[in-house]
Amino acid sequence: MSENLPRSRPATPGVRLLCASHSLTRGSAVESMLSRRPFLLERAAATGLQTALLSSAGWVVQWLEGPADSVHAEWEQMCRAAGSAAPLLLHRSRGPGTLAEPVQVASLHAGDRGSDVARRLHYIAREQQEGWTSEPLEIWRALCAPCLVAGNGSVGLVGRRHVLALASDDNEGVELVREVAHHAGARLAYQRYAGSELKRGDVGAAYTDLPGPRTAITRVQALSRRALAAGVGVLGLGHVEQLVLLVGRERTRARAVLTETARLIRGLERPPTIHLVSPCAATRDLAAAALETMATTQGVAIHLSENASSALSAILESLMQPAPAAGPARQQHAPCAAPVAQD
Repeated sequence: MSENLPRSRPATPGVRLLCASHSLTRGSAVESMLSRRPFLLERAAATGLQTALLSSAGWVVQWLEGPADSVHAEWEQMCRAAGSAAPLLLHRSRGPGTLAEPVQVASLHAGDRGSDVARRLHYIAREQQEGWTSEPLEIWRALCAPCLVAGNGSVGLVGRRHVLALASDDNEGVELVREVAHHAGARLAYQRYAGSELKRGDVGAAYTDLPGPRTAITRVQALSRRALAAGVGVLGLGHVEQLVLLVGRERTRARAVLTETARLIRGLERPPTIHLVSPCAATRDLAAAALETMATTQGVAIHLSENASSALSAILESLMQPAPAAGPARQQHAPCAAPVAQD
């Protein structure tokens, strides 16, 4: 499952555990997870236990990080509460924490059936049992943002390059991705995300995967400015090769999306090529000036365009060509995780 991972924030090594179980909630699983955030925040403050929850087709995946005694106590409590339907263990190891917030909630809506998700989960669990190790973030990405080309229920262990459509308007990027998927006859997946700030509602994202040369997959992903501001690590955002920045006519919103773009680029291993798209010349000039500063300090190549659809079509056409050899990546500082002995 190896894929370029973003640099994790420094953290005291502890225990990382991922498990999955059937959702027992009546009604909306997403609303149920959102309602649990106050309790999970109190638990995090008391025990240092950080939690990410993922809902997908009747399954709930839990990602726990924190002190060993807190993680083990929560795991034992889950097993006792589940009775004969014990949670499926996907990963357990010692290592630095990756979760950026005490509580994060995500959901995936990709047209999968419960049996499709079960197949994916059992594949990962078998790898764990046979001693194959993957970082928690790699496993999480395989579950919250699986490859759509490989078919329902597959883990989708294929090479992938990303295009990120980032809009200052909440729905513009999603509409663009929907247009791409419809034109290509490809599946479209929707995601929802909420973090630890209880006053913030959940925000949306969408992606589609397009087959390319050999085993390469081009992912076209839309994330609104609100999604980036909330934090998108648990939505499966990995290496970004091309960044399509959609800027409207309103300067205040343009400045806001530029701020989040700078934050995104700082967290990537390699700077992406940026395609700045705006129908307004004045706003485009303002954004271009800000991006030029970014390019000077981070080596970002910038291209300007007035029309989002034509710009994205040109990018996708170039990505369908065989990829050149990648340059050296920025050095990662996260130490390797040591496995935890199974009890």
